[in-house]
Amino acid sequence: MDLITAIITLLVGSAVFITGMNMMSSGLKKATGKSLRRIFKKTQNNPFACLGIGAGVTALELLH
Repeated sequence: MDLITAIITLLVGSAVFITGMNMMSSGLKKATGKSLRRIFKKTQNNPFACLGIGAGVTALELLH
């Protein structure tokens, strides 16, 4: 019985996690504007620009 409970708990937890990730993804898509998408398209082939954007976003999140 414990094995069945563990499997059900794992499946339900995975479903909740995947649902949350989908909700967060759609919310992020709505929150980002066209200008941010343009910036990402311009910098996607430049690893230093990507590093700078990642560091900047991380710093802003840490200050929040």
